[in-house]
Amino acid sequence: MNREDQLARFTGDVELVDEALRVFLQTIPERLNALRQALAAKDHQAAGLVAHTLRGTALNLSCATLAHEAKTLEQACSDHHPDLQESLLRVEREAERLRMFAEESSRSASS
Repeated sequence: MNREDQLARFTGDVELVDEALRVFLQTIPERLNALRQALAAKDHQAAGLVAHTLRGTALNLSCATLAHEAKTLEQACSDHHPDLQESLLRVEREAERLRMFAEESSRSASS
């Protein structure tokens, strides 16, 4: 997560960046659940769409690593790659890392 880039994208509005990130982090569990369900149903198109949405939002919030992992999953869905679960696991790990980083940053800012 690149804080300087986030602020540039949001014209320096720290509160807006923090609110957008908070909302994004709140939606991630729902999106991950939708990915799991789509993959379990072998609905590659639905999973690819969710991954695409996750990637786009992550890019807008300068969360490049999560965006990269979501893009990889999106492409794997498009290609009907047999290792979709591994791609999903990488997205889940990065989402958790991002959540923990944001939590720590929030605690540090309020201290």
